[in-house]
Amino acid sequence: MTNITIDLRARPELAFGPNPFFEVMNPHVEFDAWGRILRNYPLENHDWRQVPLSARTALLKFRNLHFAPVRTMFEPADGLQELIRRSCMMLNPTKVENQVRVNQLLVSETMPQMRIYSSLDGAGGIWQGMTGTMKSFTAKRVLEVCVPNPVVEYGPSQVCGWIKLTQIMYLYVDFPSNGTRGGLLKRILYQVDQLIGTDYSSDNSRSANIDSLLVAVCKVLINHRVLLLVIDENQEANFEDSQWKIQFVLFYLSLMNFGISILLLGNPLAFANLDAYSQVQRRFEVGGRHDFLPAASPKTVWWAKDLTPRMRQFSLVDDCDVLPEERDTIEFGYTSGLPGLLGLLQDASQKNCLRRKGTAAILSREDYEAGSRSPNFTRAKKLALAIQDGDVSEYIDVPALPEDGNAGGKAKANEDQKQEIFIPNAHGIAAIKRLLRNYKAEVTRVGNKLTADLEILRQCSPDDLRMLGVTQKMLNEARKIEDQFSRDKGAKSRGQKPEEK
Repeated sequence: MTNITIDLRARPELAFGPNPFFEVMNPHVEFDAWGRILRNYPLENHDWRQVPLSARTALLKFRNLHFAPVRTMFEPADGLQELIRRSCMMLNPTKVENQVRVNQLLVSETMPQMRIYSSLDGAGGIWQGMTGTMKSFTAKRVLEVCVPNPVVEYGPSQVCGWIKLTQIMYLYVDFPSNGTRGGLLKRILYQVDQLIGTDYSSDNSRSANIDSLLVAVCKVLINHRVLLLVIDENQEANFEDSQWKIQFVLFYLSLMNFGISILLLGNPLAFANLDAYSQVQRRFEVGGRHDFLPAASPKTVWWAKDLTPRMRQFSLVDDCDVLPEERDTIEFGYTSGLPGLLGLLQDASQKNCLRRKGTAAILSREDYEAGSRSPNFTRAKKLALAIQDGDVSEYIDVPALPEDGNAGGKAKANEDQKQEIFIPNAHGIAAIKRLLRNYKAEVTRVGNKLTADLEILRQCSPDDLRMLGVTQKMLNEARKIEDQFSRDKGAKSRGQKPEEK
């Protein structure tokens, strides 16, 4: 095998010509190699057994470096790799047209001007799941193995048309809890400053005009050739229910048109209506829409075969006297199948074991019980119990749990039995009225949200509507629904019966 062949296997995109952005990335990961590449066991090849038992607790901090890959991670990981390498290809700095386009964008003063030169077909991806499903941990690990350094310094290059360049390979930002555009834009500038020591936040701190701030942020991302923007902590309250949701979507589409890939992570409820826009749906299909779910039972394949045995590789005890099957049941019972809680439970249990006096650390059933009661696991245990009980209403980032799959079977088994007449008592009647009020409130909320979204769409320019894939026909149909909702709302306020559909 020649050196050229080896290089093309590691970086197949170089078959289409030189590209310095690919040269600073790690080799392309083939799909069947993700398990080996993602795996990271920090205790491996270290003689930790020579450390006294009571002192081993100091080594538990290395758990955050331990990564146990499972088969359900491989598709999302491959999609994320595709996003960042796709932007590498589109933004190739050796292409004269890219150099011209960047210069034109950086001298533009408004978003409409910038859109004249935004002709690239960037893409995105969505990772959705409740808290504790390891979305963020997995994304950061994938980026770590794909990109050795998030910041790269380049010297003078006549071929690339720059004297020097500080490139930000990817930017990781948490969505603001207040769900405002200004909050997100300022977080992006702050994160850039943290990475490369600039003062973009201070330079734009007095900008009260969102449009000006938007232009400034886009220019910063373009100037530093950001390949991927990761936005984490998307929740229903700060994104889906935000009055600025459509503006956020337009911002993401604009970045994609500049060649910057977008990865959104968060609660599934935050992305409930993104598919309503055809352009958004098409763009996010490239990186894929991936669900991160808890294990359904201790025997779920990825939990039993991949996660559990590999998480146990991070062990600072000498042995365990709990039988494997019983250990599986204990760990699943305390975590409700949430992979993000498993490491917390194991560490809390090991800590209790290591604190006992003796010549050897033998993990026991009592250690698991003590670990589950420890301050390090209290909040995690509360979430696990809420999932077991089917009541997660306390958590804003946890979607409603599906109904028991056996419910239908029970109903079918009893459908031939004689039905008794049910007469609700006062408490039952009050509960029914409360449910009815909640239902009516939800219908009103959805209707009001539709009205608000339509008002925002009416204010969008023709270019914005084209970016979203919204046609005039679609707007007309939505207005009909809005008009019907308004008539029904008015009829109810007058005590009349709503119109029949």
